[in-house]
Amino acid sequence: MTDTSPGQGRERDAAWRARGIAATLGEFDPTQLLDPTKEDDLAYLGKLATDCDEVVRDGRIRWILKPAVRSRVFAEVARDELLQLIEEIRPAEGDELGRQLQDVLRNGQTAVRTTSTGLGLARNVLRFLGPTLGTQAVDREAQRVDLVLSRHDVDQAVQVLLPRRLVGRITELKKLWWYVRATSGVSTEDIFWITGVGGSGKSALLGEFARRLRGEDWSGIPVLQLDFDRPAFYRGTLTTLMMELSRQLELCFPAMQPELSAYRRAARSGASATASLDYSNFEAVQSREHQASSAWQFEMRDHLPIDSKLVLILDTAEEIGLSSEFDLEGLRSWLRQLRTREGLPNLRVVLSGRAFHADQLALVPAEQQLELGDLEHDDAVALLESSLELKGVPGDLPLKELVEMLGGNPLSLKILASHLAEGGDEAARELLDDRSGFDRRFAQAFLYRRILGRLRAEDQDLVKLAHPGLLLRRVTPYLIQHVLAAPCELGNLDESRSRSLFKQLAGQVWLVQRTANPDVVIHRRDLRRLMLQAMTAADNVRALAIHQAAADYYRQGRDPFMTRQEQAVESHYHALFAPDAAVVPDLDLLEAVARTLGEDLDTVPVQARARIKLALGRQLSTAEQQVLSRTDFALYRRARDREEFKLRGVTSPPLLSSDERPVLRDVGDPSEIEFDLQATFERGDLRAVARKASTSVVSFAKSLQRGEVDNVADLTESEVWRAAIASMGRKDFVKALLETLPEVQMEGWGRSAGGRSRSRLTGEDMYRMLFRLHGADCPPHPSSEPSYRSSRLSQTQDLRRFQLIDEPGDALIEVPVRLLRDLATDFVDFFAGSTRGEVISADTQAQADLALLRKWRDGGAPVTLSDLDRLGNSEGSLLATKAADLPRQVKDILVGRMPEIHVLVRVAARKCPPKVLADFAAEAARNPLWPVELGPSQLRKNLDAERERWTSTLITVADRFGLLRRFMDWLEDRSRLKGRPLMLLRTVRDYELRLRQFI
Repeated sequence: MTDTSPGQGRERDAAWRARGIAATLGEFDPTQLLDPTKEDDLAYLGKLATDCDEVVRDGRIRWILKPAVRSRVFAEVARDELLQLIEEIRPAEGDELGRQLQDVLRNGQTAVRTTSTGLGLARNVLRFLGPTLGTQAVDREAQRVDLVLSRHDVDQAVQVLLPRRLVGRITELKKLWWYVRATSGVSTEDIFWITGVGGSGKSALLGEFARRLRGEDWSGIPVLQLDFDRPAFYRGTLTTLMMELSRQLELCFPAMQPELSAYRRAARSGASATASLDYSNFEAVQSREHQASSAWQFEMRDHLPIDSKLVLILDTAEEIGLSSEFDLEGLRSWLRQLRTREGLPNLRVVLSGRAFHADQLALVPAEQQLELGDLEHDDAVALLESSLELKGVPGDLPLKELVEMLGGNPLSLKILASHLAEGGDEAARELLDDRSGFDRRFAQAFLYRRILGRLRAEDQDLVKLAHPGLLLRRVTPYLIQHVLAAPCELGNLDESRSRSLFKQLAGQVWLVQRTANPDVVIHRRDLRRLMLQAMTAADNVRALAIHQAAADYYRQGRDPFMTRQEQAVESHYHALFAPDAAVVPDLDLLEAVARTLGEDLDTVPVQARARIKLALGRQLSTAEQQVLSRTDFALYRRARDREEFKLRGVTSPPLLSSDERPVLRDVGDPSEIEFDLQATFERGDLRAVARKASTSVVSFAKSLQRGEVDNVADLTESEVWRAAIASMGRKDFVKALLETLPEVQMEGWGRSAGGRSRSRLTGEDMYRMLFRLHGADCPPHPSSEPSYRSSRLSQTQDLRRFQLIDEPGDALIEVPVRLLRDLATDFVDFFAGSTRGEVISADTQAQADLALLRKWRDGGAPVTLSDLDRLGNSEGSLLATKAADLPRQVKDILVGRMPEIHVLVRVAARKCPPKVLADFAAEAARNPLWPVELGPSQLRKNLDAERERWTSTLITVADRFGLLRRFMDWLEDRSRLKGRPLMLLRTVRDYELRLRQFI
C-alpha cells in the first residue's frame, strides 16, 4: 500500500478512503468504491488494484485486499476513522469476513463459532483488528479463539484415525483405563507399554483412548501426545520434547499460557545457540539440558507442581534412538525427572511402538504390557463391514469367510475393503478360490500379492509396473518413464504415455497416497515394507535393476520436484540395495538419510542398515549386531559401553563378553580391533592413552594428508589432542611429531583440516599447536607462508591457536565472551570502570552483558542456570591483541574456558563423596551470581538423582566462574585423592599452566 494516511487533495483522500473501506470488506465489487467511467477514479482503481487480488465468484470478478495491506491499514488508521468509512458501504451478501470485521469494529468483540471455518475466520478477524482496537478484551478473545481452534485441530487428528468409532479393543481400552485410573500413585518408573506389528491398530486405539479421557468438551483428564515419527523430532533433544509438551499443556491449562510461552522463548534462546552443538560432548549436552530445565522451573514456579493427573502418550517409539539424540533409557530418565524434578508427580505414561528389545520389557509388570494382535473374528467382520459402508458398498459379500481366511489385522482389513469396493463379489471369490496352500502366518503378504496380481485395470502395462514400482518410495510420471519402464519391460515410453500410466496408478487408492503435488504419489508405508521383501525375494534381478536405475536417476539430479540434497538421499537409499553397497562416510548425508527415511530405514538390507546406525552412533538390534564384522562389533560395544559409562560412571560388562556377544558371521582377526582412545581418555586412563599416543600421531598425519581429520568439529576434541594432553612430559609424542612431519609438510602442510570444523585450521596450524602444547617449537618449513585466519575466534581451537602460536604484535583479534570465563570476578570487575581500550576492550553487546551481570550481583535476586544460559548465548566479544605488555589480569581472562579437559575433572570427582561437591557449592554460592540450582542443598538432591549429569554441569559452571582450579584443589584436599584421580587433576593443572605460559 502506497499511502494509508488522510491527506490534502482529492487524489490522496480518494485513495485513502478506497483502501480503508476495502480493508473492512472481504470480496468486493471495486466499482462500488470508485466509478471507472470517471477518468480520475479510473486512475485510483489502478492504484488500488496493485493492493488487491482478483477472484472470480459466480462468473463475476471480485477484488480482495491483500493480507499484508489489510494489516497495515488497521495498524495505521484509527478506529474512529474506520467507523466513519464503514457507514458508506455494507458487505455484500455472503461476505462473512467483511461482516465480522465491521461488527467487531463497532462492538469491540466477536463471537466464536463452533465450526472450523468459523474459528479460522474469527482468528483472522482478531489478528487484523488487534492493532486497531488494542484492548485487553480483544487479546483475551484472540487467545480463546486460538485455544478452541487448537483443540479442534487435535480432535480432527483423532477423527482421521477413527472416522466413526473404534471397533473391538474393549479389553485393551479397559486395561489402559485401569492404569490411568489407579488410585494409588504410580512410581517414578511406571510406564504402560504397547507393542504390535504394523497395522495392528495401535494409533487408533490410542486415539480413542485419548478422546475418551479428554471428553468432548476437554473437561476430562488432560492428554499430551508425542509422535516420534514427526519430522520435528528428528535429532530431537529432551528440550525439544519439553517445548512440545508446553504447547500441549496450554490447551489443557489456558491460565498457564503466559508462563508456558515465556518458557519456550527461553528454551528457544538456548536451542538456537547450541544448534551446532557437538552431541558427542557429554558435558556440553548435560549443561544445555539442565539450563533448559532451569528455564522451566523458573518460568513455571507459580504453577508447580501440577497436581492434576496427566496422561502422556508416546507413539511410534521405535523411532527413539534413530531419529533423536537420546535412546530409550535417556527417555525413561527424562520421564522420571518429569515426575520428580519438573513438577508433574501424577503423570501417567503410555509408550507405543512396533517392538522393543526383550530386556527392555523384562522388568515391566504384565499388567502394564499390551501386545496388539489381530481383532477377534466378530470384531474383524464388523470393521470390514464398517469400512465397506463408508465406501457405499452393500454388505452381502462373504466377509466372514474372508476374515476366517485372512485374519483380523486392521490395516489388512481396510486394504481389503478398498479392493472389494472396486471388485465386489468377484474379487472376494477370487481371493477365496486361492486358499490352496495358504499359510495364515503370511496372510498379509498373500493378500497384497493377490490384489497386485489381479490389479483391476484394462491397461496391462499398469499391471506390469504396479508391483515392481513398490521398490520406489514415491512415483512420478518421470520415474515411470526413466526408471521403471526398462526393468518392467514396457519399452520406450514417451511423456504422454508415462503420464497416462501414472494417472491410472494414482487411482489405486489402496496402493498409493496422493500428495500436495498432483504429479507425485507415495506408496502406503506398511504395504510397501511388506511387499519390498517379497519383491526382492521373488525377482531379485529386476529389483536390483530398478534400484540401480533409481540411484542413477537421482544421482544425476533429474527429478524436477526434489532438491539436490533430497535426491542425494534417495540416490544413496537405492544404492544401498546393491550386493557390494558401501555406506558413504559423509555423516551429514547419513543423518539426512536417517531423517528422511524414518521407519523406511528398516527396509534397507541389514548389513548396510547396521553400518549406517553404527556410523551415527545409534543402537543396533540383535540382528544388526550379528552382521557386523568382529572389528565393527567391538567398536559398537565400546561405543555403547562408553555411553553407559558417561551416564552412570560405572563400567559395563567386559567387551565381547560371552553372555552379550551375538553369533558373528565375520570372525576377523581380533588384533585388528582399534584401540578406542577417546573412550579410554574419558575413563581417565591417561597412561593407556599415552602408550598409544605415537600411533594416534601417525593416524592423524595420514588423515591430515587426506584432509579428513577425525571428522570432528573442533581440534581440541580430537583423538590426537587428547593424546597430546595425556602425553605431556613424555618425549615420545614429540618424537612422533618429528617423524611424521616431513610427509605432512610435503602433502598436508597448508591444507585445511577438513571435517566439520568451521575455522578450517591448516596442517601447519595444528602441528605447531601440538608442538607448543609440549613446550617445543615446530621446525620451520622452507616454503611456509603465514596462513590466513579470521580475526574472530569462533571455537575453542581458535582460542588455543591464538594462545599457543600467535606472535606478539599480531593484528587485533575478536574473542567471543562465550569462550571466556565470563562470570569470574576479575572479568566482571575489570571492565567496571573503563573499557581498557589500549590493550583490550568490550564491544557494545559485551558491555551490556557485563552491566547486566553487575546488576544481578548487586540486586540480590536469585540467578538461575537459565539466566546464565541466555547470557552465555550472547554474541558479545572482546577485542584484544597479544601484546607483550598485556597485564596479568588480561592474561587470566584470555585463558578462557577449557571444555576439552572437563571430562578428566569429572572422572576425578567420581571418587569424591557427594558431600564434598555440595560443600564446594556452598563456598561458591557466596558469589551472588552462583545459580540457585547448584546451591548446596539443591545440588545434593540433584546429585542423588543424576550424579554424572549434575557433576558435569557443576564443572562447566565452575569453569565459567573461573573456579576450575579452586574446584580441583578442593577435591584433592577434602577427599584426599591419590592414584589415578590425583594424576588427572595434576594433568588438568599442567594443561592450564601450559596455555598460560604462551600468553
